[in-house]
Amino acid sequence: MLFSRARMGTNFEVRGEFELARSSTKDFQAGLVMGMPDLNGFDWYSFRMKRNDDEGQVVTFGHGWSAKQISKTVSLNEDRNSFRFRLQNGKAAVFLNEKEAFRDGPLPAAIYLPEGEFLLGIGAFNDMNETVLRYRNVQVRRLPKARAVASE
Repeated sequence: MLFSRARMGTNFEVRGEFELARSSTKDFQAGLVMGMPDLNGFDWYSFRMKRNDDEGQVVTFGHGWSAKQISKTVSLNEDRNSFRFRLQNGKAAVFLNEKEAFRDGPLPAAIYLPEGEFLLGIGAFNDMNETVLRYRNVQVRRLPKARAVASE
């Protein structure tokens, strides 16, 4: 995984695409890491787009690589997929190839980081196969914290 040390905050949107250049088994995992990404720690989240024999084709929003996650079965293209991930006010929305996968997905677990320590990165995992992924046109934008609407 690769991540920027620039502080993102917890309200943002990421758009991009990834290409499966090669996989010895056709399995792959592509996605984002958020928070304080550390394989030995737990103060981070993951957004993954996966194809494997155990889960099939899914998108997940999870607490690190743990089983604390929300998951949705999707249809992934063989070679190139576009994605949009939005985290705003503690809720996630995911679009894969311009189709909504889920909206208002809750945070899978609480992480305890000051707003200014929340980082963002991209990653891939190969599940014991030889995989090459290429990310393209990745764009990140900060979002304002939405205001609560007063009821009358």
